[in-house]
Amino acid sequence: MNNYKLLFEPITYPIEYTSDEEVRAVFKGDRKNRKCAYCGKGNGEVTFKKDAHIIPASLGNRVFYNYDECDHCNEYYFGVQENELANFLMLDRIFIGAKKRKGLPKYKPISKGTTSIERVGNSNTVSMKIDDLEERFEIVDDEPNKQMVFKINKPLPYRPADICKALTHMIWPFLPEEKKNILEHIPKWLLRENDIFPLHLDIAFVPGNGYSNVILECWESDSPEYPFIVRFTFGLKILSFYIPSSTDVSVKPDRHIDYFQIPEDIEIEGEGMSILNNDRLKPGFLSYTINYSKKE
Repeated sequence: MNNYKLLFEPITYPIEYTSDEEVRAVFKGDRKNRKCAYCGKGNGEVTFKKDAHIIPASLGNRVFYNYDECDHCNEYYFGVQENELANFLMLDRIFIGAKKRKGLPKYKPISKGTTSIERVGNSNTVSMKIDDLEERFEIVDDEPNKQMVFKINKPLPYRPADICKALTHMIWPFLPEEKKNILEHIPKWLLRENDIFPLHLDIAFVPGNGYSNVILECWESDSPEYPFIVRFTFGLKILSFYIPSSTDVSVKPDRHIDYFQIPEDIEIEGEGMSILNNDRLKPGFLSYTINYSKKE
């Protein structure tokens, strides 16, 4: 059994801000001598005009930015990977009200249809519009148990390998240089210059209304195969990716299932995913169970 310790204090930001004055931007890297930490190119070879979000803007980040990420890597690699993560977390984004660059996320499964789900303004209200003929949303009311099961048929597809890359991309600017030197293969992997399989991703489902803060952690392990874990808490999920020490690691990691965010008396559901290729997953459905005290 491996030992795990936090490499540094968790990085957090709130899902909602009461005013723009509360936002204090944090920049990683060197603004004067720009050099991309991923492709290795500097000013004159590539441009650095765009704001490179360390955590995707679609997940509410208006705090953490990276000077050491060029526009090409940002757009052609990390933007694509972040979209896959945003697809996976779409319903969490709506339920907890994580703002995009402009407005709140809305899920409309059929572009010309009427079925949709979206957060209403700054309230705690989620609006669901259901067209029975479209057969995309279903609500089953279990009134005796005061539960409502919300089922989404044919939700957004996502690529698990890109989710692992998006998580690694988040933690990379915060790693000390001596730790990055252990992971020299990672930048090329992020830029699709090599593949690493299998990949191992844990997904924990947390009961309740979701976390008010987004939490990014990095855990160091004494495992020679998986020296670091990046853990990302967002909404109703906690994602843990085991970063491999090379491109040819084949053994499974010892799962790190201690979550400081969760009280000991709360049981969580979790699953370990082994990812064997770059394929996209197309789930048949997703379901959320909502407990209520009364309904109108």
